Amino acid sequence: MAPGLKTVEDAVEMRRRIFSAFEAAEKETDPELRRAWLTFVIVGGGPTGVELAGAIATSYHR
Repeated sequence: MAPGLKTVEDAVEMRRRIFSAFEAAEKETDPELRRAWLTFVIVGGGPTGVELAGAIATSYHR
């Protein structure tokens, strides 16, 4: 089941999951697996989805 984003607790959990994926990708030596850790799917193109996509994009600096 996909996580929601309706409460502060949902947002904190989403942030934890995203940063955990960044940390796992940083430790990964296989480029294919690293790419998988850095692939995010956002369902919904409303204001919340657009803001989340922007936040993820600006959080990842290469």
